[in-house]
Amino acid sequence: MPPPQPRAPPALPDELVEEILLRVPPADPASLVRAALACRRWRGLVAGPTFRRRRLELHGATPPMLGFVCDGKWDGDRDGERFARFVPASSFLPPRADQRGRRSFDARHGRFLLHGSKYEDFIVWDPITDHLLELPRPPDSLGNRSMKATVLCAATGACDHLDCHRGPFIVVLVGTNNEYEEVDVYNDYIEDGLDEKDYHDIMFGGFRVVPKDMFACVYSSESGHWERPLRMTIQEWAPQVLEMLMGVVVQASVRSS
Repeated sequence: MPPPQPRAPPALPDELVEEILLRVPPADPASLVRAALACRRWRGLVAGPTFRRRRLELHGATPPMLGFVCDGKWDGDRDGERFARFVPASSFLPPRADQRGRRSFDARHGRFLLHGSKYEDFIVWDPITDHLLELPRPPDSLGNRSMKATVLCAATGACDHLDCHRGPFIVVLVGTNNEYEEVDVYNDYIEDGLDEKDYHDIMFGGFRVVPKDMFACVYSSESGHWERPLRMTIQEWAPQVLEMLMGVVVQASVRSS
């Protein structure tokens, strides 16, 4: 008579499995994904409505930094072009970590704003889903030499930005046009107590080139196009003007979303 076959151990209760999965370190999301793919029951636990809330309560509301994007000449190729690369700070690595032909511009709320060889080719990249969205070109006649841009969550109501990377977003673009003029700043420096020698040493002849006009433009992922640009004439130029205009446009765009 053959010996009896050993009985399989009883399955762990769902409550105990969930407690184990909750303790997967936040900096190791790949292990949690592998556990969720082990079987349908475990996948249901991870995707359950209470799992994310309990995980945040256990590990804290601040999500871990999975990585960052920076521009560089990679893999020892000093003669190659600079491009954006996702540098992991955890076990997570997106399939298209190397964004060849693109450079980084901004990162916020789980999205990266990249640009191509020209500042007219903007791409919003979600490294979590590896989704790339090529934006339409901004309105014509927005040629510029100085520009700032940012990508922001556009979810309505209060948002903790922990899981809104699939939701709506906006891209705010501000800059100056190509029309510049020379301004004599000799009198400004004389009033500050500098003599003529100091003035010429600092200003290389006493003139500086300043932009004449500025623009601001907003792209909405919900409408899929850029809004009509706002234009203004610069009365007095300073490097902080772009930051100030960016702040005003961002506040207005967020309030209207």
